[in-house]
Amino acid sequence: MDLLENHFDTPVAADGRVRFEVPVYSRHCRPYLFGIVPLNKPTPVEERRVIQVLRDGRIVRKLSANEIARLPADAEGYSLLEIGP
Repeated sequence: MDLLENHFDTPVAADGRVRFEVPVYSRHCRPYLFGIVPLNKPTPVEERRVIQVLRDGRIVRKLSANEIARLPADAEGYSLLEIGP
């Protein structure tokens, strides 16, 4: 399943805050050759960079759930992500 085919846009509020949820489809993702032979070790869902930050239609950052969890937070608990001007 292509996770990006189920994407949705989340607009950014005037104060720069965004609230969203990321559904988890499976614990691991593993490619197979001919649907039988595993090609490499599975990638945990938390490490997949499935969250894309766009500006003017261009991807400026790709993030995983683990990367978001490691971002610094403000006093209200929002994760802070600087993407520049």
